[in-house]
Amino acid sequence: MIDVVTSVRTALVNTRPNLPEITNETSFVQDLRCDAIDMVCIELAVSDDCEVELPSCAFENCHTVGDLAALVGRFKGGAA
Repeated sequence: MIDVVTSVRTALVNTRPNLPEITNETSFVQDLRCDAIDMVCIELAVSDDCEVELPSCAFENCHTVGDLAALVGRFKGGAA
């Protein structure tokens, strides 16, 4: 299992070769300029990499990488 930051970077690296540093404070829209397709790719990558089933309705409330890490933690029982 890899961490959420690594998973987000991996999901975007093919479409954005010059990604900024990704931290828990990184905003998907403001910092990474993610669109709906990017967000679906991130959701799928994080679900696979972190071995967790994330409901799309919960994922929609994630604005930062930290929000997503917290969501993964809740669904993994505290281990994000």
